[in-house]
Amino acid sequence: REYLPQRTISNNASHCYRKLRLVHFFSTNMSGDTVGRGGRLFSTHDNPDEEILEEVRGSNDRYLGKIELHKGDDSEWRLFSTGSFPKGATVISSRLMNESPQSTTSSPSGPKPSPCAYSIQIDSDKHILLDLPARFLNHSCDPNVGVRGEETLNEWGAVDFVALKDIGVGEEIRYDYETSEYEISGFSKCSCGASDCRGHIKGFKSNGGVILAKYGGKNIAPYLLRS
Repeated sequence: REYLPQRTISNNASHCYRKLRLVHFFSTNMSGDTVGRGGRLFSTHDNPDEEILEEVRGSNDRYLGKIELHKGDDSEWRLFSTGSFPKGATVISSRLMNESPQSTTSSPSGPKPSPCAYSIQIDSDKHILLDLPARFLNHSCDPNVGVRGEETLNEWGAVDFVALKDIGVGEEIRYDYETSEYEISGFSKCSCGASDCRGHIKGFKSNGGVILAKYGGKNIAPYLLRS
C-alpha cells in the first residue's frame, strides 16, 4: 500500500514490534534534526501474527457494531465502519500504549524508544503510540475522520478521532496524516484516490498552508497551530 504512508519509524523496536511490512523513511523534528530511520521491525514475541490477531479481536469487540478492522484485498489491515456516524461524532477514542520522545533517554522503567512507524505526533518533540484500531488508521487527503483538534489528549492520554462528515456503513475510516505530523519523507507519491489528492505526503512543514485552508484551523494537532 504505497499510498498509505506510516508516519515515523525507528530502529528501536521495543515498543513498535507490531510492524507488519517493510517501510523505509526518515522523520525530522521541527528543528530539522533527523529523529528516525529504519526498516522492518521484528517482534521478540514467539508468534507476533497471533498477538496482532488477539489485539484486533479485542478492538473489534470493543467497537462492535461501530467499526471493525479486517484485511483488505491487498492483505493489509484496514478499518471500516459497521455503523453510521453523524458529522462531529467521536468515532475512535484511543488509549495510550507508550510515549516516545524524539531522543532515546534512560528512565527508571528503562529506555524510551524513538518514534516508530505507527506513532502519532502530539508535540514538536513528542510522539505517542496508540492502541488499536487507531494505530492502523490509513491516510487520505480527503478523510472522513480527523483528530479532535481543540484538545491535545483525551482522558486516556491519547487521541480522539471525530467524524468530519456523515459516515455510512461500509466506509473505510481514514485520516489525514499531515494534520498531526510535522514532517514525513520517503514516499514518492500518494495515491489515496481523493479528487483533491495532494500527490505527495510531506507533513505540515511543507503543506501547512494547504492543510490550514482545507480544515480551517480545526481538526489539526494543536502543536502545529502554535508552530
